Amino acid sequence: MKKLASKITAAVLAASLAFPTGTELLGINFGTSVVASAETTTDGNFDYTVNESTVTITKYNGSGGEVEIPATIDSKTVTSIGESAFKDCTSLTSVAIPGGVSSIGVEAFKGCSSLRSITIPRSVTSIGGYAFHSCTSLESINIPDSVTTIDRYTFTNCTSLSVITIPKNVTSIANSAFMYCSGLSSINVAEENTKYISDDGVLFNKTVILSR
Repeated sequence: MKKLASKITAAVLAASLAFPTGTELLGINFGTSVVASAETTTDGNFDYTVNESTVTITKYNGSGGEVEIPATIDSKTVTSIGESAFKDCTSLTSVAIPGGVSSIGVEAFKGCSSLRSITIPRSVTSIGGYAFHSCTSLESINIPDSVTTIDRYTFTNCTSLSVITIPKNVTSIANSAFMYCSGLSSINVAEENTKYISDDGVLFNKTVILSR
């Protein structure tokens, strides 16, 4: 038994020496792979990253006021407003988002307490959770038909928001999407919407109503 155990130990030791960590065996890398993160670049008031031919705005460094996000940077299309890109920019009063943008990230405009208006193009299909959380000066917002989901806490604590219209293609609204919107007096729903309906400014889920 001792001789057999010694042979097994020697075989294991020989294998470990023959194929050390980080080498390739039959074309397979057994070392630890490292994924490089996208490099952040600055253009004017914006930090951004590039993914092949598209750009994600990662941070706004300007002084606020009325801001127009560029449609292209370095000849590449801006397609995304990244997570927390404008977060806590309390001097921001209005934002115009270009037509090529398809997504607005989580907490993108959270805490922009002076933001009164924002233009969201029809190209936007995704708005992340908390995106407009505590935008206390925001009185109205036009959600385009391209949006299908209103995520959790998206408009929470938007105390100046008085009226909002749910577009026809929205099929999911998180329960907390409009939490603490104390000034919200009416929620309207597009007639073509198959999931939701409003009655006297109150939002209802058609599925729940029909199942009763």
